[in-house]
This record gives sequence, C-alpha cells and structure tokens, in this order.
Amino acid sequence: MTELSEALRQVQIDHTALAVPSRTPPHLWRLAALIALLVIGAAWLILHNTGHAGPQPKVVQLTAYQGSVIQPSFSPDGSQVAFSWNGEQGDNFDIYVKLVGENHALRLTTDPANDRSPAWSPDGKRIAFLRFIAGRPTSVWVVSPLGGVEQKIANFPGSGHLTWSPDGKWLAVGRGLLAADPGPSGAAGVFLVPLDGSEPRRVTSAIRPGNDDDPALSPDGRSLAYDGCARTFSCDVYLQDLNPDYSPRGLPRRITRQQLSINGIAWAGDSLVYSASPSWGTLFHLWRLGLHGENPPERLDLAGLLASSPSVAPTAGRLAFSRVRRNLDIWRFRPSSPPTPLIASSLDDLSPQFSPDGSKIVFTSARSGETFDIWIVNADGSNPVQLTDRKGRGDGAPRWSPDGDWIVFDSQRPDGFEEISVVDATGGRPRQLTTEPCQNEVPNWSRDGKWIYFGSDRTGRFEIWRVLLSGGKAERVTNNGGRFPFESVDGKTLFYLNGRALFAKQLPEGLERQIVDFVGLSRDIAVFEDGIYYGGRFENGQTPIWFYEFSTHKSWLITRVDGQINQGLAVSPDRSSFLYATSALTGSDLMLIENFR
Repeated sequence: MTELSEALRQVQIDHTALAVPSRTPPHLWRLAALIALLVIGAAWLILHNTGHAGPQPKVVQLTAYQGSVIQPSFSPDGSQVAFSWNGEQGDNFDIYVKLVGENHALRLTTDPANDRSPAWSPDGKRIAFLRFIAGRPTSVWVVSPLGGVEQKIANFPGSGHLTWSPDGKWLAVGRGLLAADPGPSGAAGVFLVPLDGSEPRRVTSAIRPGNDDDPALSPDGRSLAYDGCARTFSCDVYLQDLNPDYSPRGLPRRITRQQLSINGIAWAGDSLVYSASPSWGTLFHLWRLGLHGENPPERLDLAGLLASSPSVAPTAGRLAFSRVRRNLDIWRFRPSSPPTPLIASSLDDLSPQFSPDGSKIVFTSARSGETFDIWIVNADGSNPVQLTDRKGRGDGAPRWSPDGDWIVFDSQRPDGFEEISVVDATGGRPRQLTTEPCQNEVPNWSRDGKWIYFGSDRTGRFEIWRVLLSGGKAERVTNNGGRFPFESVDGKTLFYLNGRALFAKQLPEGLERQIVDFVGLSRDIAVFEDGIYYGGRFENGQTPIWFYEFSTHKSWLITRVDGQINQGLAVSPDRSSFLYATSALTGSDLMLIENFR
C-alpha cells in the first residue's frame, strides 16, 4: 500500500477531485468511477516501469590496444569476443580472442597475410575468417578459438563481414563485382560457402555497378539481412526470406530508405543493428530498426560517433562495436620550426588550400558532427567562418579561383553521386556545374579562371574532364585514366594522378606521361613555376614531403613529418608554410554496451 500511495502521488491526482455530492446524477458517478480506474492504471504503470526496468545500458571499453582493433564477433554465450587486430606495430591483421573483462588476448593466426572478418560458429567450436593476400585469391578459413591448425575452406573473393548458418554448415559471404566477367555470374552479391568444400551458392544478385555485402543470417535461418548498395556511398538494408535449405524465397525487400554507407549488420531479437554514415563512409553511427513495426530507424547515440561493425550477444545483453580513434587536424610546418597544429577540432579537418594572396585558408571540416562542410579561416588559423551548410551529405576538396573570388568544391548528393559546385568566397548560395548521375570529384581551376577540371567516372572509369565556369557541356581531357587535376602555372600542362603515380599532359592534345611513380594519401600536390611539392610513401611512422624539379626531372626531400598525411597538402604562395592533414591519434578500439536490450 505504501508503494501504491507513492505512485498515486507521482501522478499528482488530487483525491478531492473525486469527491461527489450525495445528490449527484448517476452519469457523474460513472465518470468518477472511470477516473478512479484511470488513476489505479497509471499507478500500476509507474510501478511496472520503475520497479522492473533493470539496469540502464552503459558504454565501457572492451579493448585498449595500440593499433587498430576491428570487426568484433561474440561467442554464442557472449562471454568472449573474437576480433581482428593489426598488432602493436600496426603491420599485419590477425585473429585474436579474449574474455570480456580481461585484458589479455589469445592470438589465433600468425600468417603474414591480412586475416579479417572473424565470425564465431553457433556451437562455439570454430571461428571463420577471411584471408587477404596481395596478388592471390581471397580465401575463407576456420580455426579453433583455442588456437591450433587453421583449415582452408575455399578460395572466394569475399569482402565485408561473415556470418554462419544456424546449423553451422554454411558461411554467408559478400562478393564484389568481377570485372573479368560482365555477365550475371560476375555480378556482386551474397553467396553461401559450404563447409564441406562443394561449390558456393548465390543468394542475392546486385545490379551493376552496385554491390551486396555485410550479410547477417537470422538466428532461425529464415531471413538474410544485408546491405544493398546502388553505388559506393548509397546503401540500404535489405531482407531476403529463405527456405529451409537457405535458398532464396521470393524477392528481397528493401527495409530502409536512407541511402547511406553501411559497415556491418547484426541481429538483435526482432530488430537489426547496423552501422551507417551519410558522408563518404566516415561519420558512422549505429542504428536500430525494428522488423515488426512501422517506426523509422533509430540512431543509437549512446554508442557515439565513428562506430561500426556491430555484434550482438542477446543472451548476455551485450553489443560490441569498433570505434575509430582517428581525428584529422591541419598542421603547419615551417622550415625554421617544428610542425604544430593550426586548425583543429574534435572531428576531422582536412583538405586545406591557401588563397592566392596567402591571407586565408579554405578547408573541409566535420566539426558539425553530421556532415562535412566548407570553412574559411585566416592564415594564422583565426576567425573560422562556415561557407556551406549541409548543401549535400558532404562538401569537400575546396579550391580557390585564381582571383580569390570563388571556391569550387565537390558535394555528395543523397543518392551517393557527387557533383561539382561553386560558391562566392564571401558566402551565398552555391551554383551547381554538373548534373550527370555519376561521380564528379576533386575539382580545380584553370589558371585563367575560365575552366573547372574534375575527375569523373561517367565513362566507366575515372578520367579528367573540364567544364566552363559559366556552365555547359563538359569536355574530356584524358584518355587513359586520371583523378585530382592541377594545371601548371603557365596553363600549358595538366598534372594529375593515375592510380598512385603523378602524370603530366601537354594541353590540349599532348601525350600522357608519368613523372613521379608514387604520391601518398595526401593526394594533393602544390604546383609552382619550377616544380611540384607532393607527399610520399608513409613509412616508419612518418610521411616525406618531396619537391619534383622540372629542370632536373628529379625529386628532392624537403622534410619528414610524423604521422600519415591524409587528404591535404598545401604550400603558401611564398613557400614559407606547408599545411597538411594528419591525425595524432590512430587506430581503433572495441567498445561494449552492457545491459543492451
């Protein structure tokens, strides 16, 4: 009775409101009785919700190793987790197992190949994984969680995450497009790879150039969830019903309409948990979608940003996921002093470029936490001003016009395609220059300011194209592949990347020739009258900055900076300052949500 009285006080019902005069009409007596029933019902709900809710979900650290720990998979009872880790030296991914709550991990594989995508079998006796070897077929393997001899199941061009059938006889694996086979047999899709060594069996077929990946079989084996992607950054969750022999029953059903980049799907009772990002596959969150209701997907903000590869242990009330530790900031190097951070936030800042007079810097930032936008700061890093605000799902690769009046950039559309736009450097509404349904990316200016160069895959592979600033039909510039264009100071030569090599082409119809064999992840170059600055190969924790001299056709080492330069290298017009994007933090950890329901 004490608990009931307390509950009644919580709903704040004044008992005097129920008092009824002795000569009250009968219909008022019935109304008073109804109110009394409602009060008792509300009290019961309060008692039920407060007394039996159980402990609240909380996020705790599952691993805290150096390097990258990715792709967790729970044992059937949820007491252990398998994962892929590139080790303290960050040199090779292998499969490990650890008890939840313990720090020590048991290493299961030692092959020099990269071993990823561990998946624990339903009986807990085996862990399957994918082995990636450069120049050789990807293969599917199994190993005991206690260690020992590894067993090869099949050569199979798998990707993404693995999942077991409930009877332990099949592994569902995603397969990318096979360029050598343009027909249906070469299409991307989800396959079932049998443990007995017989031929894999197709379950889904993606439509080119799309892809199906990250399969997750339901615990009862009746449904297969997977991400179906129309293109790289435009995916949704699909469900394929299955017959008792795991063959597809009917057509797959699209159950989300988000068109995001997806990285991992897991079953959680009658719902799915998946990782998805709106911007270029970088700003990942965990999402949850119930399968027996009409509610839209719910973002699991408890997990935080940069969360991927979810794994659920329902019996233990646990959800594990990988969280990236990377945070790109823009650093400045001056020959007379050591590098220091110049533009920084708690999220990625990258792709810096000096204005023509060197007084300002334009860059890309995810500091809003939702998308990448274009920002401008003074050359000393002060007075940040936001130039674009969620024009697309991500705005990037900004470049100043030669007169400093305009900024050109690429923007990811909701359907995953990218477009080229320009905006006044003082602000305003951007103007779109491309409309084709394809990837149009990383633009740059001609030296006279009349043309915009950009990379585009509209012909099936990336080539350099250009379009007038005033608009109109785009023209193709290269014929043998190309991305990331920069025009020479005199406007007579176009420099660009083809793969990781730096190429040059005399305009308009000269030969396409290689001049540098490797440019690192900086992808940007800085072109001057006498040569080109570029970032080299990341080795031993450092990235070299080189200068390719036109007169000698040789590269000279300028300096080595700590960390990996990633999407951003710029040199001030007077060459006194170098800007580059790098992260003081690297790798990823496994996190755990306890009391997950």
